[in-house]
Amino acid sequence: AYFGEDRSQYFDGLKVHPNDQTLLEGAIDSSLREADFQMHHLQDGGFIGDPKDAAAAITLAAEHTLRLEAGERKTAFLSETSYLKSLLSAWKEFRVAKTDLSFPKWCRAKDYKFTFHESYYT
Repeated sequence: AYFGEDRSQYFDGLKVHPNDQTLLEGAIDSSLREADFQMHHLQDGGFIGDPKDAAAAITLAAEHTLRLEAGERKTAFLSETSYLKSLLSAWKEFRVAKTDLSFPKWCRAKDYKFTFHESYYT
């Protein structure tokens, strides 16, 4: 885990209680934060870790989200999963593109709608 969080308690718990909504939400949230952490410097041209690991975390989150009961949390997780999956797909496309543009500028040129935050370093 790149984020440094021990996520095993959620997944161990789900082995015993596979439909526990609290455990599912914890597993989903943890997986999405793992993927988000790996991609939070894309605007600077950096990916922390391996895109395959981020993809696996997003897939795991999506699978667990399908088991959540309908409601606001499920809707929010579906939205975030879709966003991160699209962002990762765009990053992969960008990496093979022949361009001098930064990733955010390339995304704007392709009319991809992602939010990039300015990085601050001290």
